Amino acid sequence: LEANYPRDSSRIEEEFTFYIVRKGDTLDKICIKNYGNMQYKDLIIKHNEINSDRDIIEGRILVIPR
Repeated sequence: LEANYPRDSSRIEEEFTFYIVRKGDTLDKICIKNYGNMQYKDLIIKHNEINSDRDIIEGRILVIPR
């Protein structure tokens, strides 16, 4: 299991879970599945060093901060 962490992360004791991207997932859908809303979409983007839905493909493992 390999995941990218943000290069500028200064928090050592942060908790994470992992999410495996499924066919048809978008950042909005993943955010709603994990947080119940889209308020934390920028956290998913930052912690996975991605820019848009084009950067997530089926099977990719995303870091989901808690």
